[in-house]
Amino acid sequence: MANHPIHMKQLRQVLRLYVSGHSKRSIATKLQLSRNTIRKYIQHFHDLRLTSDDLHSLTDLELSKLFTRHVTEELNPRLSALRKLFPYMDKELRKVGVTKTLLWHEYLEKHPDGYRFTQFCRYYHRWKKRVDPTIHIHYRAGDKMLVDYAGKKLELIDPDTGEVEKVEVFIATLGSS
Repeated sequence: MANHPIHMKQLRQVLRLYVSGHSKRSIATKLQLSRNTIRKYIQHFHDLRLTSDDLHSLTDLELSKLFTRHVTEELNPRLSALRKLFPYMDKELRKVGVTKTLLWHEYLEKHPDGYRFTQFCRYYHRWKKRVDPTIHIHYRAGDKMLVDYAGKKLELIDPDTGEVEKVEVFIATLGSS
């Protein structure tokens, strides 16, 4: 609808507020969206002739299909071949030690006329956003501490005995947005 489609959670809030009698201006203010964006989504809601019960029964994917314009793009063979690799890449990137650079080199071995690294990453990130959407969580500075281990164990070598000992690296950071 708008230049950048809003998230389905926001769309549900827009429609819920509109159905409950809020004005377009108050919805725009509450959700910090432009009035034109609100107007376009509400107009599309009227064009679809949906009821509030219909909205509750739709999944986010179904709602997305109804409210977003899908531009059908002609995939050139090069882009088509790259997109077929994305599920494999996603699985591989979860493994320890695998990087996008490593996967890009692997891709270039199979497709010498393939995309350069920047485009390779750009197309992968676009695909990843659609397949695995994320939510941004805002933290007050110093309110929460986020902790995790830093992946592979490091090795410490005792200088006197030469004994190698594996150790975990613990990472902690204070969340702030």
